Amino acid sequence: MFLYFQFSLFLVMAVWQFVRIHREIAVMNQLKPKLLELNRPLDGSVYEIDQAIHNLFAQVKKSKYKELWERYYNRVSQKNEDERINVEPFFGFDVMYHHMGYRTLMDMGAGIHVSLGVLGTFVGLSVGLAQLHVSDTEMLRSGIDSLINGMKVAFYTSVWGVLLSLIWTMFDRWISGVLERNIDWHSERLDFLLSTDDEELFLNRLEKLSRHQADHLKTLLTDALERAMQPIALSLQQSHGSLQQAFGQLHDQFAQLHEGMETQAKLLESQIELTKSTSADVTSRLVDEITGGTQQSIGKFSEFVQQSQVLHSEMMKTIESFTSRFAYTEERQAMTLERTEKMFAQFEKMAAELELMKESYQKTAGMMNGLGETFYQLQQLTKDQLPVQQEVMRSNQLLAQKYDHLAEQFTRFNAEVETQYSQLLERLVHASSSLSGSFQTMANKFEESLRIQKESLHDSQQLLGDVQSAVAALSPLVSELRETFNRVRELKEQLLKMQEAQKQLLPELVQLRTQTNETVEEALQTTKVYMHEMTEQIATLQQNWAMTKEQLAKITEALHLSMKDFAENIDSGLSKTYQHFDETLTKAVQEVSGLVYQFSEVQNDFIENMEDLVDHLDKWKAGAST
Repeated sequence: MFLYFQFSLFLVMAVWQFVRIHREIAVMNQLKPKLLELNRPLDGSVYEIDQAIHNLFAQVKKSKYKELWERYYNRVSQKNEDERINVEPFFGFDVMYHHMGYRTLMDMGAGIHVSLGVLGTFVGLSVGLAQLHVSDTEMLRSGIDSLINGMKVAFYTSVWGVLLSLIWTMFDRWISGVLERNIDWHSERLDFLLSTDDEELFLNRLEKLSRHQADHLKTLLTDALERAMQPIALSLQQSHGSLQQAFGQLHDQFAQLHEGMETQAKLLESQIELTKSTSADVTSRLVDEITGGTQQSIGKFSEFVQQSQVLHSEMMKTIESFTSRFAYTEERQAMTLERTEKMFAQFEKMAAELELMKESYQKTAGMMNGLGETFYQLQQLTKDQLPVQQEVMRSNQLLAQKYDHLAEQFTRFNAEVETQYSQLLERLVHASSSLSGSFQTMANKFEESLRIQKESLHDSQQLLGDVQSAVAALSPLVSELRETFNRVRELKEQLLKMQEAQKQLLPELVQLRTQTNETVEEALQTTKVYMHEMTEQIATLQQNWAMTKEQLAKITEALHLSMKDFAENIDSGLSKTYQHFDETLTKAVQEVSGLVYQFSEVQNDFIENMEDLVDHLDKWKAGAST
């Protein structure tokens, strides 16, 4: 019965272990071709490969292999960004062999069966000795039979236990061999895909240490640089503030200058409009001014015509005197017509001069427009301020030259006007003198005509008809001369008005030129002052930058020394780390050697105990056979 129990327990344990280990082997065989398709990432990132392997394990059944992966994946999911996980505690050969081979039960199997055999020995002996009675022979005989049966049971259970232990050991070696081959491949594959070697772990720790030291050094350098740059920043802010204030004042000055220029431009435009409005009357007024001296002559001529009419009425009574005077008047009229033609020629010449003056006014208007465009360019250049100061200076110089040129043109214009006036006066005096000479000659001729009247009396009858026709021809001429006189009078009034307007315009133009020159001089003086201030500020900035350069050189030297110390510290840290790693490895080797030695001693003790057990069994068998 006890033997059946031993055998049944053996079968249950063997089948249970076989099923569980076979399940692990099946899982490994299922994952093997899929793991072969995966490769280690070249960029060192293991997140993608972890996720891919996790997806593979999600498709398999529950097993120890899957539990090991879940432990590893949970640990990887909780790691820091710069942390490296060692794969050995999760997928090392010993770890996988222990968990997937269910070594706790497998290692206990042989001992359990041997222990059950020893237990059966003691049970058989106890049962055999329990029925042994030495007081009665029959009972002693039956007790000996039961003792022999008990000893048989004890012997068979012991032998059966040892046999089952050997079978279990062979089963363990067989199933473990199959499992080891699969575990060895999977352990190496996962180590290839997931593991980080000791050097990488060491470099990772060194990188963390270096990053920490670099952050600390960066903080120190940032604080030092901030302290060093603080006075420079303050000086730059002050310089910037002073520059901004100076440019603001310069902008205000140019704004005032622009407003003054606009006001002056408006005034010039109004004056130009006034000049244009009066330019149409300039010709007639100048003609009146030129011919103003001849109005008296024309009036006298009209009176002379009237007197001629009176004389004509008298000549009707006194034919002789009238005939001579009429002949002389005819000659004087011819001379007057010639002089009138000369006056018209002079009028045409004056009209040409007035056209030239009009063109001069047009040129002046064009120059005013150019001056307005120059002011607009000056405003545009003022907006650019410092980068175009040289252009502004040149524009101001050009503006001053243009103002000088404009003043010269106004001076030339005034000189031309004065010249024209003087020429007109000279011509008027000449015409008056010539007219006076003509009248003197006419008086002489009248005296001479008195002498001729007697001689021409006999011709008066013949000339009477001619005189009547001449009077009929002179009558419409008198009305035309009166109209001409009225028009000349209107022209004189217009020229007087134009002269008054010019008298008002010329002082304003002179005052405008003076104000413009003063404004430009003030603007140039202000610009010169600001340029001097900007030069001083630029010199101050250059000094500040020189100081900044020196401080940065000192900071660079300090950084160089700090980096040199940092490199020395790194070398020292690496040396100490390698030394510590060497010492740790030496200690680990020594500990492993001690463990191996202890294992050898335990193994020798176990062998000795087994030999003692075998000797004891041999002795027990020998005693039982005797």
